[in-house]
Amino acid sequence: MLVDIDGVLSLFGAAGVAGGSQPATARAASGSARDAYGPLATAGADHRVAGSFHSIDGILHFLSSTAASHLLALWHLYEPVWASGWEEKANEYLPHLLGLPAALPYISFSARENAGRSPHAHWKLQSIAAYVGERPMAWIDDAHSPACHEWASARAAPTLLVSTAPEQGLTAKEAGLLLEWARSRSSRSVVRGAGASAASTPRGAVSAPVSAPAPAPNSVRRVNAGSAIAAKTPQL
Repeated sequence: MLVDIDGVLSLFGAAGVAGGSQPATARAASGSARDAYGPLATAGADHRVAGSFHSIDGILHFLSSTAASHLLALWHLYEPVWASGWEEKANEYLPHLLGLPAALPYISFSARENAGRSPHAHWKLQSIAAYVGERPMAWIDDAHSPACHEWASARAAPTLLVSTAPEQGLTAKEAGLLLEWARSRSSRSVVRGAGASAASTPRGAVSAPVSAPAPAPNSVRRVNAGSAIAAKTPQL
């Protein structure tokens, strides 16, 4: 799961913000695991964003502990990677300011891409494509461009783009979509594994279902629910 920071965790012009929040891990630790993941199932009832302002390298940022909580609730389903111009600074600041795990991997964007930076996310594509290779991928960003959606549609691996509103960041709505997508992929993997015959599979070969349905053609699913989503349907 590739995670942008500006517009996802660090918000712009955040409306309805509530200050004085505690780090996300502190709130999650106050209840059971089920309670910690509960907000993912209750989309949109309260749009207030909890968080606080911090000066980072001389620039004031509003860091959303609400978004951090949603991100932490997905930790057990994904392998998070920072995909932001913050690069190594994400690990320098965000663990102690938002209670996020330290030393996450991050994508290093080339000097050429940084030189051509625009308000759109397409300047990241070359480095992201090289990093993820042929692996399944979910990408959270506030500035997916048409080029990002075209690239996602052309990938053979399952791909999900989740776009956030920069003044709200990652909310329960987007987190719920990520949760649903991860569970859907997991259930497909279970079906695929259950149909395989280990006894008849040569060593080193990839197991195949005994009676798998014909794979549906690759398709792009777009959901317009306040954030733009493009998902390539995983093939069985």
